[in-house]
Amino acid sequence: ELMKREVARAGQDANRVLIDVATGSAAMLREALRLSPTVLVPVVPDMASVVSLQSLETFFSNQEGLSGQPLRAWYVLNQFDPSMPLQLDVREVLRQQLGERLLPFAIHRSTAVSEALAEGMTVIDYAPNSPAAEDIMHLVTWIRNTTAAVTTSQRGMRWSER
Repeated sequence: ELMKREVARAGQDANRVLIDVATGSAAMLREALRLSPTVLVPVVPDMASVVSLQSLETFFSNQEGLSGQPLRAWYVLNQFDPSMPLQLDVREVLRQQLGERLLPFAIHRSTAVSEALAEGMTVIDYAPNSPAAEDIMHLVTWIRNTTAAVTTSQRGMRWSER
């Protein structure tokens, strides 16, 4: 209930709310999943991601959204470097295992992201013309096109009533 209240309060003037939950925080993740979200999992293109994929998929398949259906996660490659053959191979393995649930674009590795964070800024504000900012905007467009915005008529409703 506390999380629902906090999300409702923080997202009062928003159409969508993004919750970044650490992988190791299963309790917080379960609470976030009760809000029936679109789940987006950033994965780095390494073998650890390939190995842990099945346990993630099992975890999500055992969680139900408000519709009573198991939740299915979407995945986006983060810190991707297409000049590295291993990362290209990992991307292909993930594509074979996830199909359309691996987003067709990646967030490329960029020093602009670290530099922006060091300045307390987003990469879009810090380096708006950088490839990383372009990647983030692809992700924003995907989120806007994939997730339903909260309508004004729902703003006064409890999350559990939506």
